[in-house]
Amino acid sequence: QDVSAVISADSTLYTFSSVNDCLMAIKDDQVLWTEEFNSQYDMNIVIDSEGILYLPVIFDGYHRLVSFDPKARIILWYSEQGWGTGTRNVILAPDSILYVTFYDTSFRAINKTDGKTLWTYDLPEGKVGRTSYGSDGWLYFISYQNTYYGKLTKSDSKSSQSIGNYYEPSRELAIDKEGTIYFASVGTSSDTLFAYNPNLSLKWKEALDDTTWIKCPPAICPDGSIVVGSEGGYVHKVSKEGQYQWKSEKLGTGLYLPTVDAEGKIFISSETDTIYCLNSSGQRQYSLYTLYWGQCLIGPGRRLFVVSQTAITCYNDKNSYKESKIIKESIPCKLNVSPNPFRDKLNIKSNMSVIIYSLTGQLIREIEKGDNIINTRNWKEGVYIIKSGKECKKVVKIN
Repeated sequence: QDVSAVISADSTLYTFSSVNDCLMAIKDDQVLWTEEFNSQYDMNIVIDSEGILYLPVIFDGYHRLVSFDPKARIILWYSEQGWGTGTRNVILAPDSILYVTFYDTSFRAINKTDGKTLWTYDLPEGKVGRTSYGSDGWLYFISYQNTYYGKLTKSDSKSSQSIGNYYEPSRELAIDKEGTIYFASVGTSSDTLFAYNPNLSLKWKEALDDTTWIKCPPAICPDGSIVVGSEGGYVHKVSKEGQYQWKSEKLGTGLYLPTVDAEGKIFISSETDTIYCLNSSGQRQYSLYTLYWGQCLIGPGRRLFVVSQTAITCYNDKNSYKESKIIKESIPCKLNVSPNPFRDKLNIKSNMSVIIYSLTGQLIREIEKGDNIINTRNWKEGVYIIKSGKECKKVVKIN
């Protein structure tokens, strides 16, 4: 995912998008400030009880963790040691230690006070998945043996234990207050939701009425039950004792990132750019169309925030969250094109994807964001339109 967001105790929402490398502070539907950081793809923001932010960035050519005070808008520290590979996720444990997971076989513990590394651990086999912190002080995650299979793993600074070999398991675990670990796995006859005790003994497993690939992270409801969504568009709910409760009607495909509010309402994102709201019994209450696929957060006053790459939408808790306001309609586009006029090549630089049209509207080419040098030797003379985000430029080809 390209976006990440957290909400502080004073109701300020902090969000970051790697599209334009900008950290934003939003309160009362107003953008308070923005700060530029060079980020990595698929990052996440962590906030502590004092309101200090922790986020992975790229600094001096290395991936580092940064501590940022949003009130004073100053950097408190960069992690003392940079690393060459990107971070999969960052979590802040109750012991005030930041645990950073990497896109390889390792993770490390970092002191949140000064950014110094306390210890590093490398798995003897497999790659580390997104970590979760257990009530017993261990880190739990799926360790991937290859592209498809993974094991449930727990680890501390010196050792690790693994069990099972699951096909396409959930990318992230859910752990309840009692320490029970939940995740789903794809099966041949049906997908399955698993519950494990902290000692990695099986508590229960429940086959779900679904074969459309459940790779969605589970979410825990106020009553302790578990909900999970599938690629095929179904939401399933299982009690904390392992009893299958219901399967929803078919919703949009590619369901992901469920969020549950204090009343048990379930909000879940779809790759069809829709947020679905279900009540605790599984009936669909309404749907919210979003500009792009987004992350749902429940803020103070039961306000629902949907954060995507290009918009932050706030839904008030009046008439079932139906009142909405776009806080940020679009990310500022930075488009540079040279030379103009041009002959054999065109330099295009943008922080968003680029589309090139002829003056008659014919699609010439689509380009990914970044620095691009386009060979235009075979292009016909004339005017071309270069569009990126809301930016639009005319350039002229000459011989």
